[in-house]
Amino acid sequence: MTKAPNYKQAIAILYLNYLIHGMGVLMLSQNMGALMTQWQTGSDGVFFVASALGIGRLLILPVSGVLSDKLGRKPVIITGMLVYIGFFLGILVSPTIQIAFAVALLAGAANSILDSGTYPALMEAYPAAAGSAGILVKAFISIGQFLLPFLVNLIAKQQAYYGLTFLLSAGILFVSLLFLIKAPFPTSQITQKQQSSDEKIIPFVKKAHLLLDGLPLILIGFTSTATFLLVSNGIGQYAQSVLHLSEATGRQLVSYYSVTSLLGAVLTSIFVKKWVKGTVLLIIYPFISCLSLCSLYFFPSQQMVTIVTALVGFFAAGGVLQLAITTMSELFPQGKGRATAMVGIASSFASFAAPAILAIISKSDVSLMILIDAGIALLGCLCAIIVYLRYHKLLGHVK
Repeated sequence: MTKAPNYKQAIAILYLNYLIHGMGVLMLSQNMGALMTQWQTGSDGVFFVASALGIGRLLILPVSGVLSDKLGRKPVIITGMLVYIGFFLGILVSPTIQIAFAVALLAGAANSILDSGTYPALMEAYPAAAGSAGILVKAFISIGQFLLPFLVNLIAKQQAYYGLTFLLSAGILFVSLLFLIKAPFPTSQITQKQQSSDEKIIPFVKKAHLLLDGLPLILIGFTSTATFLLVSNGIGQYAQSVLHLSEATGRQLVSYYSVTSLLGAVLTSIFVKKWVKGTVLLIIYPFISCLSLCSLYFFPSQQMVTIVTALVGFFAAGGVLQLAITTMSELFPQGKGRATAMVGIASSFASFAAPAILAIISKSDVSLMILIDAGIALLGCLCAIIVYLRYHKLLGHVK
């Protein structure tokens, strides 16, 4: 009798990749002073380089999804790890912001490549717990974002080379890559027996329609990302401009957001695994975000902004995007990589739209950010209702 393969080592590496990714998305801003000196530029130059992460992600996503489905998850993930290593090492030797911008495109590309391979691989490794497995990705991103500031502060206190965090990240990825090459990996091949089993579990997949069933989930990819990006990027400015709080207090609000986003990812994973369908949470979470943001808009205060920031961290950044990706892949199991890419493209577009909204509003009434964000969350809730009705109708639960 053939022993079932053990995927624990491979899965552990996949999650570790996202811990490193969580650090990677903050690496430039956390080392701004050193990079300003290296590139002989101001903070605007560093932000210019950081914007390349979103551009790189958006450019590669359409291709990475197709490659994931055609070449397999493992080769795509290994490629993503190599590209990320190129980013970490390339930034350290970039003499100008122009070269650094080109290097930073690699980080966005790596993120897209990893997403298109990792989410389908997790679903194939744990088909009975695909939702919770996907949401744990968000938890590891949050852990990385929580750890990086401590590492940067420790290096600064020791007056050591700022690039140690870059080298550490590249080193971890390289060692992980060596282990992943030899590790047993979930197969993306669907055997006749597996296909028959899948049809019993999700008999509606052949009836799913991309426009009717896929488009609402793609829109949720946008709304979920925009909801938490507007708060994480703009809440500090809101606190200072509208509530007249200090800059330090504004930064502290973002720390509350980070902690509750991690808590949300962990608890959402448990909810989906044990008690609640992901399609239900897709409705509840943005609805609570919308109510919270409306409360802040109409009743602004330091206490309210603290509570609402924490709530948005939990309900907007705590796994909605991952639930949308998982549901999309369940509806279209023969093209999980493409499904992941389509939701990811919408999410990437939000990464441009949110800063643009903040830039426009900052010149007039900053409090409008809260109202616009509430509207975006409401749109996500309405899309989720459509997803719920269609999903359960296709399952045969809604007659």
